Parts: sequence; C-alpha cells; structure tokens
Amino acid sequence: MIQKFIFKTILLIFTHIIASRLISIPVAVALFVKWYIAVIFIFAMDVVQIPLYFYIYESPKKIKFLMVRLRLWRRRTSRVTKKVKVTRGDRNWQAMLLKRAQRLGRLGVMFVAAMPSLGGGMWSGVLLAHLLKLDKKRSYLLLSAGSLISCLVLALGFGGIKTIIIHVFKLI
Repeated sequence: MIQKFIFKTILLIFTHIIASRLISIPVAVALFVKWYIAVIFIFAMDVVQIPLYFYIYESPKKIKFLMVRLRLWRRRTSRVTKKVKVTRGDRNWQAMLLKRAQRLGRLGVMFVAAMPSLGGGMWSGVLLAHLLKLDKKRSYLLLSAGSLISCLVLALGFGGIKTIIIHVFKLI
C-alpha cells in the first residue's frame, strides 16, 4: 500500500515537472480515487515552485551555472524540438496575453497563474508579478489563488469525465 502511494507520488511529481498542470492533473485524477487528493498534490507542487521562480528572477547572476546547464540541455534536445515548431502567431499570442494581464494588474497575475495553457502558469505569473513589482506576500497569495482555481477547475472537469466514462462502461 505504501509502495503504491510512493510510486504514484513520484510519478505525479515527474509528470508535473516535465509536463505542466494540464497533464499532471488528469494523471493525478486517474491515479487517485478522489479528485480533491489530486488538487492537494498539484496545488502543493505549484506553491513550492513560487519561491524558486522568484529567486531566479531576483538574482540571475547567482544562477549563471543554471543557465549554462540549460543551454547544454537545449543543444542536446534540439533534435527533438526541431520537430515541434512554435510559430510567430503563438509567440504573438503569448505576448498579447501578458500585455492584457499587465493591464489588469493584480487580477492579471491571478489570471495568468490560473491558465494551464501555453503562455500561462506559475512561471508566467511570477514573471508578471515581478514586472509589476508587487510585494512578495501579495503575489504569493495571488499566485496561490490562481493555482487553486486552476487545479479545482481542471480536477473537477477531468473527474467528471472519468465518472462519465466509468458509468458508460458499466452500462455496456
């Protein structure tokens, strides 16, 4: 029982790091029986990321070694990423999203943090909070609220889909 729980937790952490909230929540809903357990796990992982992202934005000179490692990793994975092309329209959409969120101010930080799609998420929310020069306490609350909203919406949505599929297969 404990071994299964540890395996599920490691798998969930791995999918959240490699993919994003959009992938890790369906995996969590599929692994755990209750949707609120998935929300707790993903929300906790999102909140743990916030101080790391603030540290990266506030002290870029201290993490120069990380940037060198990132460049090496990009070179190694360039064969895979050449197949996936990001178009100019995608980049324009991301820039437009950040501009609109910047106009919204504090609510924009929460909105960007709640978006599980391309251009949204915790990394972009922390960037926006840093650009708006919000104090850390307020931005932690806004980012956490955005993450919680997103986790709840996604988990309830995927939990509902899972329930519908289970009931359909029980009828067959």
